[in-house]
Amino acid sequence: MGRRTVDTTRRMTRKLLRAHLQQQFAQLPLEIVCAIVTIAARDSISANNRQWVAQSLAVVCRIFRDAAEPVLVESVLIWRQNNSKFQNVRPGRFARTKHLYIANSVDLRAEQFPSLEALTGSIIDLQRIRLAHHNLPPRLTLRSYWDARTVAGVEPLLIETLAGVTHLRIKNYTPHGCPLEKLPASVTHLVLTLPATAWSDSHTMQLENQIRSILSSGRRHIVRVLVCVDYMQSEVAVGVLAHMRQTFPASSCDARLWVDDSNAPGLTLEEKELLDPAQTFTWYAGRPLHAPPPPP
Repeated sequence: MGRRTVDTTRRMTRKLLRAHLQQQFAQLPLEIVCAIVTIAARDSISANNRQWVAQSLAVVCRIFRDAAEPVLVESVLIWRQNNSKFQNVRPGRFARTKHLYIANSVDLRAEQFPSLEALTGSIIDLQRIRLAHHNLPPRLTLRSYWDARTVAGVEPLLIETLAGVTHLRIKNYTPHGCPLEKLPASVTHLVLTLPATAWSDSHTMQLENQIRSILSSGRRHIVRVLVCVDYMQSEVAVGVLAHMRQTFPASSCDARLWVDDSNAPGLTLEEKELLDPAQTFTWYAGRPLHAPPPPP
């Protein structure tokens, strides 16, 4: 009997404590409640956790939904398997989305995303945003070689649509496909990810000439140019960096020229991108051209 009494007492104690905490929570100012819900929602979102607390909080009540939903839609990924879900959504569902990653071009209604701060997509996606009369976000990643060729001036008006972009990354960049002199003066951080396809010394020399041109331009305010060779075969990457070190000797090399050849094991570059939809770390990777590589 004594044992049962103890268990009952413990259950009652937990029940009373829970009721007491609920009562105290209910007495908190609404602003604090919303802050707690928002923090709980953000902390629960994980690639390894399918049962997000945020999803449950969003259906408790309207107040909780208003607190949790901005967290749920802050970063949106669109790929071929889920693009149909974006065709019939309630108006305003993505009004507060800040980061949009479009893995596969879809028939996207750009007016759904008026508050973007970072976008990864194709030239087609940029055209749709422009037609929706939205400004491009300050952080922009163009994800294919065809995009780079288009940026080069096939459609000159497209260059103007990049005005206002401050952080620009061009994947599969080739110097003959995308002359850097045509990029808008608003760009301060530029990441050039070189392709895994054929690359010659002549490509490297064109790249060096264009980098020298934009770094010396008086109308630009370049903070950093990062040349990423992670996609390249190791021997090609070594050759590119060796050539650049000869062209830009340590005694006179511009400190704004950085390189990234980390090629770290583990996550692929695509996986790293998906884990950083806000494009927070991309611009600060790598090291100065003549700095020694980090130890393995």
